[in-house]
Amino acid sequence: MYYSGDLYGTSNDSFSIGVGGPAWKANGTTLEARATAGGALTVVRGASPVGNDDLVTKAFAAATYTAPHNMLSASHLDTAVQTAVLGDLITAVDGDGDGLYDEWGRLPGQITATKKYLSQTGSGAVSATPVWAQIAVADISGTNVFALLAGQSGGQTLNGGTAASENLVLRSTANATKGNFLLGGTLSAAGTSAVGCVAVASGVGPTAAYPADAAGWYVVDRGGTAGKAANHFWCEDGTKHVLGDKVGIGTVTPYTSSFAEF
Repeated sequence: MYYSGDLYGTSNDSFSIGVGGPAWKANGTTLEARATAGGALTVVRGASPVGNDDLVTKAFAAATYTAPHNMLSASHLDTAVQTAVLGDLITAVDGDGDGLYDEWGRLPGQITATKKYLSQTGSGAVSATPVWAQIAVADISGTNVFALLAGQSGGQTLNGGTAASENLVLRSTANATKGNFLLGGTLSAAGTSAVGCVAVASGVGPTAAYPADAAGWYVVDRGGTAGKAANHFWCEDGTKHVLGDKVGIGTVTPYTSSFAEF
């Protein structure tokens, strides 16, 4: 049995002559054949300028040609020959060390118990091989989008809403049994049996530069006496008051339990 005529197809089509015969494939104006998967490649072509009816053959080294295949098959020369593993991904690699990332390679899945994500940083023009990493604060564009519990350089502003008359609501816990609010210092409790209270750690009170259109409240030792932390208030004009074991109106150093300075 023989065939006479033209064979047509794309550069990806192949055919075999006989059962178990070599695979033939068109490559431009060249007809290529390989007898076995790992065997040498033989190229058959017209011997120019002798004439197109004259054929010559040239043997090339093995593994320079592959028959049609699935992209992820072990016979694909561009793909690392490895067993598929759960979580693995495919990425471009420099498999032959020529500095070009033009081969397919295996990117192993991450196996730690910590949730991680694929991360990569390009050059602005060229991408990069992705790696598994946790999200860092610096990875988030515009870090003022989220309140950072560990603190943020320059401080933070927390807004409750964006429309008029909206509120900012703070609760000690989502549980029905509420706790307390502890402000400043290293406070760990608001006092025995306290619930829904605000405890403020003792600090250092202001001495000048009071903000306009504002009044303030702070906690310091009354009159500088240790163990006498008390609530202090200041007004826009700098007038100060104290409410503690002694009460002072217009003064923070009252002489008696209740003292007003006019």
